[in-house]
Amino acid sequence: MTERYAYGDSERVELDQFIPASAKKVLDVGCWQGGFGAALKRRRPECVVWGIESDRESAAVAATRLDRVINGCFPEEMVADEHFDLVVFLDVLEHLVDPWNALRQASSLLRPGGVVVASIPNVRHVSVTFPLLARGLWEYKDEGHLDRTHLRFFTRRSMEILFRSSGYEVERIEAINLRDGKTGAILRLGGRLAEEFRAGQYAVVARPKLRPTGSSDDRNDGQTEQPVG
Repeated sequence: MTERYAYGDSERVELDQFIPASAKKVLDVGCWQGGFGAALKRRRPECVVWGIESDRESAAVAATRLDRVINGCFPEEMVADEHFDLVVFLDVLEHLVDPWNALRQASSLLRPGGVVVASIPNVRHVSVTFPLLARGLWEYKDEGHLDRTHLRFFTRRSMEILFRSSGYEVERIEAINLRDGKTGAILRLGGRLAEEFRAGQYAVVARPKLRPTGSSDDRNDGQTEQPVG
């Protein structure tokens, strides 16, 4: 295995608490080698896990671990008429040109009662904001918050806006992977605002909004409420 796989192949056990017990059929968008889905299947043998992955080599590995893997881009190459209880985007939305469209398309793949679970890096983290404010530095790196392949950047607030403007109700949004660094002792005393500077990522659980039959589509295609993080 090459090192490039390790970055996206974590089991992500910190997300277990966000996965609904009712999720029997799961789609992992950008599944890489299938580490998350394989771990989920071990913990919940009743789960059927599909993955979609654009990297051919990663998809080939994932295909040995998941129930079905599509080598292609989401949502263009999804199989028609397939529906899921859960669609997950684990460190994926920030890599997309149009995460608003990806979320809208995910909504159409959900069975009644289905949800989306996402983990999204928090650009308000102290490792980003301190160099920016103190030294005027915004330095892209090979991984982390300023991964050079990130196309979008989100704060907690702009994550909520992303989901709402894509037609979802956010049921839960919580900090995960709290990273303290040298300022941890001080930040731990600062409540909710300080937590935003410590949160490496946020986990989001969101459900498509229910609209009355015949109602107009109130989505704004990300034009008026695009994230500003």
